[in-house]
Amino acid sequence: MIEHDENPRDEIPDTFINNFRKYLRKLEREISGQLKDETVCCDISAVQCHTLLEIAEMGTVTVSQLALHFDLDRSTLSRTIEKLLSMNLITRQENPEDRRFSNVSLTTDGIKEVERINLLCNRHYRKLLSNIPVERLGGLIESVIMLAESMEKVRNEEKSCCTDENICIK
Repeated sequence: MIEHDENPRDEIPDTFINNFRKYLRKLEREISGQLKDETVCCDISAVQCHTLLEIAEMGTVTVSQLALHFDLDRSTLSRTIEKLLSMNLITRQENPEDRRFSNVSLTTDGIKEVERINLLCNRHYRKLLSNIPVERLGGLIESVIMLAESMEKVRNEEKSCCTDENICIK
């Protein structure tokens, strides 16, 4: 038997946890399919799409800041940055405060691409959300925010789902 900490949340029944995990897997499949659909019509990959959207939201940013935001190493993100540069969607300038780093920002074409992505995605998500009663939309976004923040917190604390040597299969 697995011992529980003093946290009352440890008393959540396995049936609830299993059902929650089942619907998270379904959600993951739906999100994955949606991301493929979104990027196919935009002629860019999901990573390129997310990078453009984050640069649009963050403004001028260093590659290191983006890598930290995405929890990726710089070399992985650098390939995406190089591709976006070659597509003329972003520009790179030397960081005036620290010459070891460079800043990236959207070009005019990049701004147009972000606007196009937002238009297409907003249209889709408006349709998706129309299937949910209006009075429940506020609770939905609150729940999604809480779940995303909790997932990030646990991932940063554990760095592995196999933190218990007695449970992990080697």
